[in-house]
Amino acid sequence: MFVFSSSFSRFEIDGFSLCFEDSYAGDRLLVRVLFRVDRAGGTTVRVEFGDATTAADPASGHVISQNFPHTYGQPLAHFLRATAKVPDAQIITEHPAIRVGVVFSGRQSPGGHNVIWGLYDAIKAHNCNSTLLGFVGGTEGLFAQKTLEITDDILSTYKNQGGYDLLGRTKDQIRTTEQVNAAMTACQALKLDGLVIIGGVTSNTDAAQLAETFAESQCPTKVVGVPVTLNGDLKNQFVETNVGFDTICKVNSQLISNVCTDALSAEKYYYFIRLMGRKASHVALECTLQSHPNMVILGEEVAASKLTIFDITKQICDAVQARAEKDKYHGVILIPEGLVESIPELYALLQEIHGLHLQGVSTENIPSQLSPWASALFEFLPPFLRRQLLLHPESDDSAQLSQIETEKLLAQLVEKEMNKRLKEGTYKGKKFNAICHFFGYQARGSLPSKFDCDYAYVLGHVCYHILAAHLNGYMATITNLKNPVNKWRCGAAPIVAMMTVKRWSRGPAASLIGKPAVHPATVDLKGKAFELLRHNASSFLMDDIYRNLGPLQFDGPGADAKAITLCVEDQDYMGRIKLLKEYLDKEVELPDGFPFEIIDNPGDQTVILKREFAGENIQVTVFMNIDAEGDLGENDEDGTEDDSNESSFQPTISLVVSIKKGEGPFLEFSCNLNADELEIESMAMKKHDAPDDQAAYQGPDFSDLDENLQKALHKYLEVRGIKGSLFDFLHEYMMNKDEKEYLAWLRNLKEFVGK
Repeated sequence: MFVFSSSFSRFEIDGFSLCFEDSYAGDRLLVRVLFRVDRAGGTTVRVEFGDATTAADPASGHVISQNFPHTYGQPLAHFLRATAKVPDAQIITEHPAIRVGVVFSGRQSPGGHNVIWGLYDAIKAHNCNSTLLGFVGGTEGLFAQKTLEITDDILSTYKNQGGYDLLGRTKDQIRTTEQVNAAMTACQALKLDGLVIIGGVTSNTDAAQLAETFAESQCPTKVVGVPVTLNGDLKNQFVETNVGFDTICKVNSQLISNVCTDALSAEKYYYFIRLMGRKASHVALECTLQSHPNMVILGEEVAASKLTIFDITKQICDAVQARAEKDKYHGVILIPEGLVESIPELYALLQEIHGLHLQGVSTENIPSQLSPWASALFEFLPPFLRRQLLLHPESDDSAQLSQIETEKLLAQLVEKEMNKRLKEGTYKGKKFNAICHFFGYQARGSLPSKFDCDYAYVLGHVCYHILAAHLNGYMATITNLKNPVNKWRCGAAPIVAMMTVKRWSRGPAASLIGKPAVHPATVDLKGKAFELLRHNASSFLMDDIYRNLGPLQFDGPGADAKAITLCVEDQDYMGRIKLLKEYLDKEVELPDGFPFEIIDNPGDQTVILKREFAGENIQVTVFMNIDAEGDLGENDEDGTEDDSNESSFQPTISLVVSIKKGEGPFLEFSCNLNADELEIESMAMKKHDAPDDQAAYQGPDFSDLDENLQKALHKYLEVRGIKGSLFDFLHEYMMNKDEKEYLAWLRNLKEFVGK
């Protein structure tokens, strides 16, 4: 590649500083992160550890902790800027030469090469004698100890390039006892300090198991996972998106947009486009929001509504008929490749077929051994789909989704139904014509987008930071990704904390199995991205507002565009933790002339205010149970809300005021404090040696006292500093304390349940 000009710019990323070179090759701008610069702290790594993590699903915690006793409950890690002032941060200044292995374990995804590039630059920046070994041929190369030492010369032609052809990939699993032992033997023989596994949900599940086995066997190699998968389904509270997803969606969206333009031009074809993306529909959702096709059939929506293949066919036919009434005989319909596993009857058929595969039944004999209902459905399906359903499942026991042409099945069923309606006279439009496409391989080998180039490279740097902190079983994470690069936050989360236990069965006689794993995240039907789709669905369907975003951009206004699904969701967990920590750590500023000493013991639900005044010892007990309900109006006895009462609601703080003079009796006031006034509920004289004596005369109710005496007692308290002006300070202070105590309570509960 001939590079004829370049310019440099420096960015501060949370965790370290990076220097970017903007290199131009022809008309294409490559954002190339060259090396780590930390002028304030040399090659120092600063890491802040959070609380111990638990399972994503509390109900699974016990099972996961039993399966991963050495790596369960590890803390979150946040890598800090050189200028960050965190007193308890771990500062790592010594960086001995290390040996690190890296392996592609999963289907190729744009940006994978940049993870290796970032990792290489990071380990060399901290110690030029460190070594990075790539395993040739994926996990099979790991087992066979087939390595390639990564150098600048080798990397030079793979920077910012798509595919996995630097090292290649084979079988995507490290699962069996033999495979795990072979991986450990390789790491020990090659004296690796770290092993970085680049892949998706299955690969990172294997990485977690490998880390646990290494810890149990006292193997010194630390295992690190990197979220790289075009499917976009490795999403959870720690991972916002995956390397490759941005590229896949942008490339596919351009292809879809081209088809939309063709449909609008010819005005006589319906295009059924199936998109790669495995079981989840993230790619289909993002491409819909990017390119605005007429329809998308999301697998998650189908599964939630339990729609049959005939229900889906009717939906599409009704849409075709509605468009025909507006003299529109063209359209574009997107279908995720995982749709076949979301349709109840087809999924059940696949389960039965896979069960027979597991029993060793040959492919040609499976149709004759299906149950009656499954056999009837199988015979109903067209011959091409029967052959595809009979294919052996993938290594993760899922169907070969890329080979099952669901789009052709739907196109045939829709055409058949439209011809039927035309014959019956219920449809009076033109003949229905369909063209089918499958977009997958065209995009996954693409050059990575600018976002994926940067994201992957920085993740490579994070991998080194994880190894420098001697962490095992962690995934490199970056949050706040929807913002510019200099706002990204770098960290690491235990892979085990992302695991859940799901139960499933294979075949009619199989028992339920519980297996901890990082499971694919499906489209959230209550999320903001899906809400955005539903809001625009009718205009997409009828108005042909197709959008063509063009090819990948590396310069100009479109270069920094991010995935819409990333931008509309708020998944910056490290940012939220940071804000919460700042809120909890902030000192509530004392008002001018505040006369009391504050005694605040962690774990107590009260705060004590103390002072001396004219020979008196005054103590005020402030209670946390701030009234959250307020007074109900006469017409609100059932507790129903009324807009007219919202403005009258006032939070109230309860106070117990004790005023003592020596060893004799003392005065005790029970008060309510709100924004308007201090209200005295009761007053009593109490004995010093028997304050809780119930037989002692308490005096009349405060409200029954002479009005002038009531005013005098209010003045009495006011002179001693107990007055309505305390409310703003105490309200803020107690709310802050309530947050702290709640988090401490959750932490204690989690520790107790996790034992």
